[in-house]
Parts: sequence; C-alpha cells; structure tokens
Amino acid sequence: MPQITLTYPKRLFARWKRHPIYQTWYWEHPGLFDARDLCNAKNQHHGGYHFAEWFTAVHFWKKGYKALPPKYALRSRGRKFAEARKLLGPAGMEFLWKEYRPDLLVFDREHRYFFFVEVKPEGDRLKDREIKSFRSIEQRFACPVFLANLKPAR
Repeated sequence: MPQITLTYPKRLFARWKRHPIYQTWYWEHPGLFDARDLCNAKNQHHGGYHFAEWFTAVHFWKKGYKALPPKYALRSRGRKFAEARKLLGPAGMEFLWKEYRPDLLVFDREHRYFFFVEVKPEGDRLKDREIKSFRSIEQRFACPVFLANLKPAR
C-alpha cells in the first residue's frame, strides 16, 4: 500500500479544536464538504475529530483533485453518493458495502482517474481488517489505496 506523509502546523490543529476553522474551509473549498460534514465538524471539533480527514481532503483539493470525504458510500449523502456511483458504478458501490471503506475517494474527472485515501493521524495505525479490505479494493478497482500519515511539523 503506497504511503504519503502530510505535515501540518501544530497551531493549526490547536486552532481546529478551539475555533470554527472548519467553517472557513467549508466556504473556501466549495463542493468539497457538505452540510452534514459541517454539522459533524461543528459538533465534534473540540475533541480534534475530523481534522485529519478535512486537512487531507483540502490537501488534494489544492493539488487539483476533487475529493469525497467520509461517508461517500451512504445513499443518505446525496451528492457524494451520486458522484461516487458515477465513478465506481453500481456494482462498485455494492462491492464497497462489503468492505471497510477508506476515508476519502479522490478523483480527477477530466482524466477519469480516481484513488482512495485512508487517513491516519499520528499514533493511529492500520488494523488487519483494513489492510485486507484495502487490498481487495485495490484489486477490484485497479487503483491504489494510499495511506496518508499525518504528523505535526516539528
């Protein structure tokens, strides 16, 4: 499984927990996050939750990709589900329901290219069932599942 390391300023994570910077990211990156993402961040940011996934989604956005943050495989997510279904097809979505799904689906619609990203903040590790599922996903879709390791800048 290919790995990337992303570093972030320690102050940024501290601000995430104290201030609503998720609102700024929501407005600066139209279409990247939806109202449910915003609500989840609002209710859980104090514990540092969702920072890693949001930070990684913004990272790929800045590189010119589009990203579907967590829960893209749920019908209740509307636009996210529809976009994922366009990329993966109905059979692909059905397949994902049987697997542990990576955090992000990242894509470049112009070039019809996509890949998945599992985000792990410092101190978190892949579990055996994640590794098994991600290998199945790589084989099924013939695309990588990247492991994004987030680390604070030292």
